[in-house]
Amino acid sequence: MGNMRHLAFVLLCTALTGPAHAAEWSLTPGVENFSAVGAPTKPALSFELQASPLRRSGRWRFGLGGAVSWDGAGDLWAGAGLVVRYEMKGWYVEVSGMPGVYHVGSDATDLGGPLEFRSLLGIGYRLTPTNAVMLEIHHRSSADIYSYNPGVNGVGLRFTQRF
Repeated sequence: MGNMRHLAFVLLCTALTGPAHAAEWSLTPGVENFSAVGAPTKPALSFELQASPLRRSGRWRFGLGGAVSWDGAGDLWAGAGLVVRYEMKGWYVEVSGMPGVYHVGSDATDLGGPLEFRSLLGIGYRLTPTNAVMLEIHHRSSADIYSYNPGVNGVGLRFTQRF
């Protein structure tokens, strides 16, 4: 039953930010370091869809996004939330916050519970009008809603394609 809830959540995220509403999609290879004692550093891969901005104010863009992340330990996280971007000539800074569902792949990478929040900070550069790269750092944890809350930190290089 739990796996069905995870699948339903991923499908909802995809529907809300899917191709009909998406402005861009991104693929991010990287690594994640779990804070728990003895936890390994693992390769990670994320896929993200971002909708067209809901609001623009000068150089600021406010919108929604959905993401799915996997790592070498078999962990899966899927979430959706707010994406804020500040755009400059070719460069941009992105910040996002997304609550999501976490499926543990091994005891060493247990983050405390199924509800985990991802915060992300990145600096990107638009290579062409439709392609960009971004160096990102992110953190996922339960924000202390569970008594056990080790968290995980990651870094990745995001490749983005705008529609």
